Amino acid sequence: MSPELEAAIAAAQAAGRLQRRRLRRHLDVDIKDDGTPVTRADRESERLIVRMLEPVLPGSGFLCEELGSTTGSSDIRWIVDPLDGTKKFVRGLPFFGPCIALERGGVLTVGVIHIPALRETYWAERGAGAHLNGRRIQVSGEGQLDRAYVVRGNDAAFYDRGWGGTLERVVRSVYHNPGFLDLYTYGALASGRVDAVVMVGEEPWDLAAARVIVEEAGGRMTDFLGAPTIYGGTALTTNGHLHDALLALLTMPEAGAVTSS
Repeated sequence: MSPELEAAIAAAQAAGRLQRRRLRRHLDVDIKDDGTPVTRADRESERLIVRMLEPVLPGSGFLCEELGSTTGSSDIRWIVDPLDGTKKFVRGLPFFGPCIALERGGVLTVGVIHIPALRETYWAERGAGAHLNGRRIQVSGEGQLDRAYVVRGNDAAFYDRGWGGTLERVVRSVYHNPGFLDLYTYGALASGRVDAVVMVGEEPWDLAAARVIVEEAGGRMTDFLGAPTIYGGTALTTNGHLHDALLALLTMPEAGAVTSS
């Protein structure tokens, strides 16, 4: 385990302890311009994580959900979601926590997802596999869509962004949707508990740590066009076995759509 990974795990767990103390207690909740909630715990967690990570790689930049982007003196930056699942946190549900990733020259090399209420920490480093609380994990071997557990995000988001028909194809083609549980969904995918995740509107800090962990567990993450990026606004994350079949559903022309000859 590299010093960077050790530091990311320590920072995530420190933020998790702060969040666990705040859970189901009086919360100061503000609504951001995009209509999503932010709490005092989000902001305090982000400041704590940044403070712990700044000395680890001097000169590194940060891309954080609440503080935004800061440019360092190198091509290294930390990508931080201090409290993914804020809506769940506000309602007292246990599916929330920090996500931390390290990006070097555009390549994601370290990923940590910590779920304090469940006491689960997922982490991965390129070339070293994915782990849950120190135990090696891997994605499922499910290869049939009609038997697959495929998670999708908020249905309204698909319709709002013009992906309604695509959503219906996915719903009709797979076996079960156990519900979107924010960062826990990606941990569940990496550990073989679900088989795929189909999302629109995800930000880089939602996906960065998950991508490292899922890929090191044997899975795959792309946008809906098949590009291996966390910056495309859409995300298809699978055990690898289902990826091409789901990608075909996502790229299928809408009924009645005009296509070039």
